[in-house]
Amino acid sequence: NLNNSPMKYFIIPFSILSVPLFGFSQGKKDLQLQVDSLTFQVKKLEDSKKYLESELKNVQLSLTNVTTTMSFVTKSNLDLESQVKFQYNQLQKLMTQNDSLLKVFNVSVGSKFVVAPTNESDSIIYVIQNYYLSKKWQDRLAYVLNPESVKPLMENAYKDQFQSQSYEKNQINIPGSNYAFGKTFKVFVNGEVVFYLKKTIEGFKIDWEATRGYNPISVATFKSEQSTTPTVFRVSAKLINSYWDTYGLNAQNYVSVYSELGGAYMLMSTASELKKILADGEEHQLIIEARYKEFTSADGYVERFIVITKFIKDGWDK
Repeated sequence: NLNNSPMKYFIIPFSILSVPLFGFSQGKKDLQLQVDSLTFQVKKLEDSKKYLESELKNVQLSLTNVTTTMSFVTKSNLDLESQVKFQYNQLQKLMTQNDSLLKVFNVSVGSKFVVAPTNESDSIIYVIQNYYLSKKWQDRLAYVLNPESVKPLMENAYKDQFQSQSYEKNQINIPGSNYAFGKTFKVFVNGEVVFYLKKTIEGFKIDWEATRGYNPISVATFKSEQSTTPTVFRVSAKLINSYWDTYGLNAQNYVSVYSELGGAYMLMSTASELKKILADGEEHQLIIEARYKEFTSADGYVERFIVITKFIKDGWDK
């Protein structure tokens, strides 16, 4: 009866409705979580798809490049093979022509230049010819004695003045034969240049200092300083008949010698050995010791002349 117990019927429906509302709220949250999870996974899949599409494009591009390159290389190889065959045929023709030309060439070159020395004379000529033919001064070091010690001397001597030259066999005169080890000897080139060579265990080598006429102190320095200190020089010299009687320099006391060192030396009479060597009137390569010395004229004038204080050697080798 509704009129007799209203509260009883009101409470029961409320209780029944409250339970399903709570369950529905909980289910909605779970569903939302599932939706969020699925959405995240979809996003990841979409990102992965984009990455895979990009990688796929890169791979396709690489494949295209490789295919193109392979095609090019194949064509190039075919072209190269064709060129090699052509060049080989040309080479065969040239070799056939060379066989006949080489004989003529060897006869021609053999008469002028030594390519493969087979005896002592050819070995000497070979050294001198290759020394002259060197394209730069450093290449000459292979043909000289004591290359390490003369290298700075050669560098200073040549600087920008170096140039190659060519001399044929008939321009090189070798006096003597059967040279002993350690013996220095002269070789004449074109009738003018004197080479000093020595036989060593490494073969024939050029004494560069002797051949060049090298002096530690230059003639120009010696003359500008007019040094009174005896100094050793390599010089070319010959006798002349020129004296300065005014200064007491006459034939009775001195021998007059001409050289690039000072025009004329006043050679002391004690140097009779040198006077004998120069008596032939020819120019000789000498090693001497010289200095400036003051002389007073009859009028009281003082003049400095170069005098030879010591004769050391006929020849520039030491």
